[in-house]
Amino acid sequence: MAYEHPMHPGFTEEEVRLWESAKCSADYDAVWKMRNERWKREAEERRKVAWRRSEAAEMLSQLGQMYLACKQYLDSQPVLEQTAGEIDPDNHRIYAQLRSNLERAKLAPRCAHIKASGERCRAPKMRGRRFCNMHLAMQAGQKQAFELPALDDPNSVQLAIMRCAQGLVDGTLETKRASLLAYYLQLASNNVGRVNFEPPDEEGEYDE
Repeated sequence: MAYEHPMHPGFTEEEVRLWESAKCSADYDAVWKMRNERWKREAEERRKVAWRRSEAAEMLSQLGQMYLACKQYLDSQPVLEQTAGEIDPDNHRIYAQLRSNLERAKLAPRCAHIKASGERCRAPKMRGRRFCNMHLAMQAGQKQAFELPALDDPNSVQLAIMRCAQGLVDGTLETKRASLLAYYLQLASNNVGRVNFEPPDEEGEYDE
């Protein structure tokens, strides 16, 4: 885990330095993006560590190793697989089903997700969808992007204020970013009655 700045919890020293030297909203956005991407990497690493230490990971590892060893052995001794089907049909049925599923999975279209490394996900995609089950679940769990309406009339400004408040409640809007937005919404509220984007009447036009 990266070292975090003691006076700014959640930020590293580099992120604090960039934040304090920011001069515009784009600079602040870049720092937030850097911090959020780091948080995602750290969360993923913690998830991987927890999985490697879990009993389920150990069991799956053993299952994979035993399946490969069993497949290799039975492929070299075809008569034994026939014997297994006759004498131990229940366990042979499990092995045969697992092997059939794996072979079908190898032929299935791949998930369209592109990893951060640039490699494509190798898991089979779900039927009728572009992604595998895991990446579909990840997409479903992602929060919707925060969006503002066009601030061109008092109603849209009020709607933007309501969305900011909701964004703070549901976590799609960071507190410091909300402070910056509040400043721009105040400007929009003050200016909305003073601006006019309609093109001026052409010289010489008159009403009939």
